[in-house]
Amino acid sequence: MLVAICDNGLNVTTAANQLNVTQPSISKKLSALEDIFEQKLFYRNGKRFQYQTELCRKITELARDILLKTDNLLMVGQSSGNKEVNGELLIGTTHTQASYVLPPVLTRFRQEHPNVVVNLVQGAPTNLVQLLSNNQLDFVICTETLETNSNFRTLTSFSWNRCLILPKRHPLLKARAITLPMLTKYPIVTYVRGMTGRNAFDHTFATAGLKPRVMVSAADADVIKKYVRLGFGIGVIAEMAYEKEKDNDLIKCPLDHLFPKMQVRIAYQREKLISASMQRFIELFCQQNDKTLAKKPKPKIAVKKYKRKTPAKKSKGKTVPG
Repeated sequence: MLVAICDNGLNVTTAANQLNVTQPSISKKLSALEDIFEQKLFYRNGKRFQYQTELCRKITELARDILLKTDNLLMVGQSSGNKEVNGELLIGTTHTQASYVLPPVLTRFRQEHPNVVVNLVQGAPTNLVQLLSNNQLDFVICTETLETNSNFRTLTSFSWNRCLILPKRHPLLKARAITLPMLTKYPIVTYVRGMTGRNAFDHTFATAGLKPRVMVSAADADVIKKYVRLGFGIGVIAEMAYEKEKDNDLIKCPLDHLFPKMQVRIAYQREKLISASMQRFIELFCQQNDKTLAKKPKPKIAVKKYKRKTPAKKSKGKTVPG
């Protein structure tokens, strides 16, 4: 109950709807809890909850741990048979990953696990990390903020860099090599801060003592391309977001020589029990750096070769059978 209230912005009505109970029943149970602890669990402004007390934070943290272990127990029971029949994956990710990286992964995953329901939750990495911490997601897939959280098990899938997208006959197309100072001469359309490597983008310019003229920013690469076509500026997007057939009216220029490579990672809670279908999803996602995703890779077995020492034989023009 406390977890539901906290996860729904301290809104008791929304929490009641999520739990399929009435608001008065939640209020009654909450009042009983406060009587037991002889302390308030929420600071109130009239009938509205403003924020949690320290006691509420501690209880909620323990409750989340109990819920996670309960989910693990249920998963053990469901996977005790020979084959997983159904299930659900809750994947938090950004628009770039959902649109340009996950489709081939989920296509293959669906072929192997047709009854597993996949729910994609799109958002900013910081928000997704919070949802994962609250056990509201199974996985988070993004570029930012994952490697610093010790509560997550994090795996790296592949690297990517940025590319410049320009309208045809743009002056920059005449340049032999595009430089950072050249980019600062034009208005730029790129990602919002905190999304798809924007922080590293800003840091690269700052390190060079330059300031880019970002005139339009968006979370969606398709939106960025739209505004480039409308003449708002030159576009800087993730290289995998450029689609040769759909974007043939725009010219793609690599920017690997200007910006550092970014790592795409998948993370899940360390204490979470991973089912067979979840494990398979992780494997498929981490194969994204392999262009032969459609083929299941064969495990490489190291074989030690021993050379047999035999005395050299001299032949007098005769062929020795091999």
